[in-house]
Amino acid sequence: MARNGTPVTNVQNVISLAGGIQQFVDHDDVVVLKPNGQLASSGYTHTECMKALIDVILNRPGGFAGEIIIIEHVHRAPPPAAITRLTPTIAGTCRWAIASATGQT
Repeated sequence: MARNGTPVTNVQNVISLAGGIQQFVDHDDVVVLKPNGQLASSGYTHTECMKALIDVILNRPGGFAGEIIIIEHVHRAPPPAAITRLTPTIAGTCRWAIASATGQT
């Protein structure tokens, strides 16, 4: 385990101790990262840690030509005035279409 460093060096060190990012991510993988941005009482993922992990992936030995997707789910709806439609998806979840400042969705 990496401790007592900055968030960036701790992420770099723990990935190195685990054998390097190439042990987990291939050059053309799709990587999905899910930070914990839900509840302040549970603690949030440090944004520098997320950026450090993304940098480690992008700079993996052998290069990276895949895709990194950051996802998050929060248990609160957007303000009612901003909701323009609710579209069910095949998986049974819903996607909010949010009106932007220009009125476009």
